Amino acid sequence: MEKAPTPLKAPTALKAPTALKTPASAKGSPKAPEQLMGAKMLPLVGAPVHVNRPIHQSDIPLHQHDFVEIALVVKGHALHRSITGVTTIARGDVLVLHPGQWHAYERCRDLHLYNCCFGTQLASRELAWAASDPLLASLVGGRGGRQTPIAFKIDDVGIAACQRALDRLHDLQGQDLVRSRADVIGGLLITLGELGRRLGEVPGERALADPAHPAVADVMDLLEGDLAKDWSLDDIARRLKLNRSHVIRLFRRRTGLTPMNWLARRRGEQSAVLLLTTDLPIAAIGKQVGWGDANYFARRFRSLFQLSPREYRDQLPTPAVHQPPANDWIQW
Repeated sequence: MEKAPTPLKAPTALKAPTALKTPASAKGSPKAPEQLMGAKMLPLVGAPVHVNRPIHQSDIPLHQHDFVEIALVVKGHALHRSITGVTTIARGDVLVLHPGQWHAYERCRDLHLYNCCFGTQLASRELAWAASDPLLASLVGGRGGRQTPIAFKIDDVGIAACQRALDRLHDLQGQDLVRSRADVIGGLLITLGELGRRLGEVPGERALADPAHPAVADVMDLLEGDLAKDWSLDDIARRLKLNRSHVIRLFRRRTGLTPMNWLARRRGEQSAVLLLTTDLPIAAIGKQVGWGDANYFARRFRSLFQLSPREYRDQLPTPAVHQPPANDWIQW
């Protein structure tokens, strides 16, 4: 029997101006939000890094990326919607979104952003060492098993330092991308260093960046591969040929959760995505993530989101965005 994991941040009562339903083409099929693709949006030569400085005055629809995006708010305000609900963002707020973490901006009012986007291939090449760095791992996409974006705030000194680094990266985009590759990687590292030092001051984030035993990632991959399976700790330990207590100890040290609590949270996160991006019946969604009993699904979901599955679905924000042309992506 799963034990209740620590609840995710409760969604606020704020709603989008108009509740819109999922397009008919998505009915009945477990379709995730549309992806913005790095292959179309990041440079094909040199380093896969791009910085833009959009200004948003209205809603930016629900979407996700297959690259890492770091957004720094320097002016204005908006509502940011992610799997955990709605939060207000303003000057100094930083959002770090890894592939598969969907989000939307709502009710934007003169929202000035710096968006720093980079391909995940850097995490296995030029930035491979950063995956074990206690300040940078969470930023570059170290294994964390989370669907929630990283969000924290920096002061004016930090904003100024990050703006200098990001402006330099932006300027490099107008130069020879092959010759400036080293400068781009260096500029990205300066930006990550500025943000990483401040992220390290946020309770809980530094611990997530600490190096983990590879068995932790193996457990995550195993569970993620079949969320609907009726897993037990004995199943996990037997499949990985590890001692049951050892697995629990390693996993708790890395995530703060037992494997079964982590599984419950991932089931809740996946069901939240399906509730907002498909018209599948609620009972079918519960069954798809491993909670076949409708009443049990409702209880588990409420323990995570403080709302019933139906109440959560009624919050549906702006619909999933369709892929924009490559030359228009700067607005995202």
